Amino acid sequence: MVARQQWLPLGLPKTDRLLESIASWGNLLSAWRAVRRNHGAAGIDGVTIERFERDLEANLQGLRSDMRAGRYRHQPLRRVWIPKPQGGQRPLGIPTIRDRVAQQAVLQAIEPMYEGTFSDSSFGFRPGRNQHQAVQHGLKHIAAEHTWVVEVDLKSFFDTIPHWKMVARCKDRIADERVITILARMLKAGVIQEGRWDPTEQGAPQGGPISPLLSNMVLDQLDKELEARGHRFVRYADDFQIFKSTSRAAYRVMDRVAAFLEKRMHLQVNRDKSQVVSFEEANFLGFRYAQPEENSPQQRPQKVHVVLSEKAKSRFKDKVREVTPRHAGRSMKEIIERLNAYLRGWQGYFRLAQDYFFKDIMGWIRRRLRAIKLKQWGCRNAVRKALIRAGVSPGRARRLALSHFGWRAAGSPAAHQALPNRWFVQHGLFDLGANAANPG
Repeated sequence: MVARQQWLPLGLPKTDRLLESIASWGNLLSAWRAVRRNHGAAGIDGVTIERFERDLEANLQGLRSDMRAGRYRHQPLRRVWIPKPQGGQRPLGIPTIRDRVAQQAVLQAIEPMYEGTFSDSSFGFRPGRNQHQAVQHGLKHIAAEHTWVVEVDLKSFFDTIPHWKMVARCKDRIADERVITILARMLKAGVIQEGRWDPTEQGAPQGGPISPLLSNMVLDQLDKELEARGHRFVRYADDFQIFKSTSRAAYRVMDRVAAFLEKRMHLQVNRDKSQVVSFEEANFLGFRYAQPEENSPQQRPQKVHVVLSEKAKSRFKDKVREVTPRHAGRSMKEIIERLNAYLRGWQGYFRLAQDYFFKDIMGWIRRRLRAIKLKQWGCRNAVRKALIRAGVSPGRARRLALSHFGWRAAGSPAAHQALPNRWFVQHGLFDLGANAANPG
């Protein structure tokens, strides 16, 4: 027992009495506050955040008693499906609020045991780490002339992680068998889908607080193997890249790493999507590595930066179309407010990119809004009068009013004159290009 705990930082609870720390009132109250901050939908019991909070003390005391007495049972997850950016659907498992608090309480107690030993090249779902840091980590490897990138795709990783492997990684550092039992029950809770209970024989269901840590615990084995072999890499959850100085070395590494994942870690590698590419063809977390245009391919990459991936651009335009339907019946004020919320969040994530797309796409967005505004003005006569009031000559106004109020009309000189760029500024449209990073 002593040997197992030698690595523990000062102040952490002994792992053979870990349940007392997890089920302490202070830890459960802190877990509840984290769950409340994250909001989230109700689980299979229909209990919402607000309803749970009405009887908060009784709910937490009941959970505390059940955990300490060994009576705690994780309820099945409510299965929901969300669309994947690249097509298809991804399953989510929504725990009840009570189970979410229990997961968060376990997470708060065991995360410090693992966090200090995770790789510096791992950035996904870790305190104080984010996607931008991961991308910048990759840039450092490219700047050091490791310009060939190995991209290994793990097939349905979260849905196929073997339960025994997650439990084994927990047992490596947790001596309290009561906590191991709780974690195993969380994994085996099953899901409710269309009124039917389905068992969960593998996977870490996405949707609960504990799943990201469990996945990092499993993939830490990969990180340690890559470090032992001296590879430069970056990982964010199940997305990872390995950087080599030659294509020959990169292909050799891809074969060996794929074999390690399949034979040693019992994970599925999608060979069709795994590839070796030059850094300018590599995509990571919605970004693509790039170098200034004045650098020729023969020159050492200088000032390597990131731009938007083509998939990121395509998904952006699809989302804008969704947010600004032409037949929604909303006022322009409502449309712009809803659009602004998306634009601000999108730029917040992609602000690291140095891409002309930020400025160029604003013309496309304004043209789309012009088409909507033309339609909102009403019948042809109403459009003609509105155009004249906006300063368009009667002849131009009549010709535009007689056309179909669509994309072509929105790009006409008359539409630009009636609804100039400054009109959108006055109506509060968020400008992606105003604060974008300068392209290299």
